[in-house]
Amino acid sequence: MRGFTDYYSILGIKPENNQEEIKGAYRSLAKKFHPDLHPNNTDATIQMQLINEAYLILSDIEARKLYDAEYQRYFCSKHRDTQAQHTQQGTENFQYQSDLLKDWISKARQQAKDITAQAVKDAGGIMREAVKGF
Repeated sequence: MRGFTDYYSILGIKPENNQEEIKGAYRSLAKKFHPDLHPNNTDATIQMQLINEAYLILSDIEARKLYDAEYQRYFCSKHRDTQAQHTQQGTENFQYQSDLLKDWISKARQQAKDITAQAVKDAGGIMREAVKGF
C-alpha cells in the first residue's frame, strides 16, 4: 500500500465539508475527468480512479471517521517532521494504523479501478458506434 493519500485534496474540499458537499465535489470532478470526454487519455483515467477512490472512502461514514483520525495523525506528524528538518522517518513512510481502514482503502482502490475501467470500456463502445454512423 502506498503512503498517505489526501482524499480531501483530491476532491478539492476540506475535512469540515459535509456529505452533500463531498457528493457535489465528486460529481463535478467526475464530469470533468470522465472517460467520455477524454478518450485514450491516461492522465484523465488515473485522475478518475483517484476521484472514485476518494469518494468511496469519504462517502462512507465509518470509513471517513477512521480516515479522519489518520488524516489528523498524518498532518500532525508532517508538521513535526517539518519542524525537525525532515527526520529519517518522514511522512513518506506513513503507515495507516487501522487495519480496517487499510482493508477499506484497498477495496476502494480496486473498486475505483474497476469503475474507471468499465467507464473507459463503455466510452470506447460509444465512440465505435458513433463512428459507424458516419
